[in-house]
Amino acid sequence: MSNRDQSKNLTTFCGLYCGDCYAYSGGLARLAGELRKALQQHNFSAVSKVVPFDGLQYYRECDAFLEALTFMRCKKTCRGGGGNPVCPIRECCHQQGIEGCWQCDRQKTCATLKILEPVHRDANRKNLRNIKKHGIEKWHSKKRWW
Repeated sequence: MSNRDQSKNLTTFCGLYCGDCYAYSGGLARLAGELRKALQQHNFSAVSKVVPFDGLQYYRECDAFLEALTFMRCKKTCRGGGGNPVCPIRECCHQQGIEGCWQCDRQKTCATLKILEPVHRDANRKNLRNIKKHGIEKWHSKKRWW
């Protein structure tokens, strides 16, 4: 795969970069699995019932949360169908026939991009400006925001 193809493949339609994503890298899922295994090996379900540390009463909820995190992995990039299977941003780009939001005249005021703000704030919009300025094959080697 050429450098341009790899950069394009890892660049999401909305201006994020799959290579920076915890779900794509699997790092968070791996760490959650390791912690869950260590807690199980040390019988923390029993420990949490007898050791008087504040918060241990939530062990079952914590274990369920860690288990859920172990499944937070994307086996495909956004362009390959990974991430949200019904992503409205990806769908919009497909409908317009564009590679990504950086090619759209409405990206600065786009209501659909607002779904990312609670997690990413304006990170993807900064990236979109960089992609437009440097091109899809070079932007990822510049400063990226997540």
